[in-house]
Amino acid sequence: MVVLPFALYTKREMADVTYVRNLPEESGLKERRIYNDIPSEFQKIKVGVFQLDDLIPLGSKVSFLKIDVEGGELDVFLGASNLLESSRPIVAFECGAASFLGYHEAPDRIFDIFDALGYKIFAITGERILTKEIFSKATYAQNFWDYIAFPFGKEELAGLLKNVI
Repeated sequence: MVVLPFALYTKREMADVTYVRNLPEESGLKERRIYNDIPSEFQKIKVGVFQLDDLIPLGSKVSFLKIDVEGGELDVFLGASNLLESSRPIVAFECGAASFLGYHEAPDRIFDIFDALGYKIFAITGERILTKEIFSKATYAQNFWDYIAFPFGKEELAGLLKNVI
C-alpha cells in the first residue's frame, strides 16, 4: 500500500485536515456535524489538496475507484469529471448524512453527476437506486452507507452484489 501526503477535493490548494484523536476514521477536510462518539481532541494538519483529474493523466485506464473520504465524496467527484467521463470506472463510495453534512446538504448532486454520465447507482445490497430523491432519502436514513455506480454496459455486474451480501 502507498500512502500519499495529500487530500482530494474540487481544486488544488492547501487545506487543514481536522484529525480527531480518538476517532481517526472520522477525520477529514471538514469537521463532521455528527460523530459516532464524543470527540476528545481535534488537531489541524496542513496538507496539499488536489483534484483526482490532476493526479491521473488523461488517457489512463482506471477500471475501479473506491472513494471513502468521510463526507467529501461530492467534492472528489467534482474534481474527477475527466476521469469519470474518459475511463468510465466502476465507483464504490460511501455516502451518509453523518459525514456529508459537514460539507453540504445535497447528496442528490452526487446522483446527478453519475446520472449525467450514464451511470446507474446501486446500494451495496444490490438494489438499484432509481431517482435522486430515493438516493437522498437513503443517504439521510443511513440504513447502509455504501453504494456502487456502474457505467453503462457494466450495470449487469450489480447482480453480483446480492451474492456477496
